[in-house]
Amino acid sequence: MLNLFKGAIGMFKNPTSHRAVKYEDPAVASDAVLLADLLLRLLDGVEARPAA
Repeated sequence: MLNLFKGAIGMFKNPTSHRAVKYEDPAVASDAVLLADLLLRLLDGVEARPAA
């Protein structure tokens, strides 16, 4: 799971923070949004760790 999030951040978040991104293909843009939605839903399902 950690690698999935690290890869998604490395692929989509970091490059777009440092340059303008223009998706030429609407399907690719849609897939990026759907991936972000999936990752957020996975986070919603994670239980908070008890304080150490």
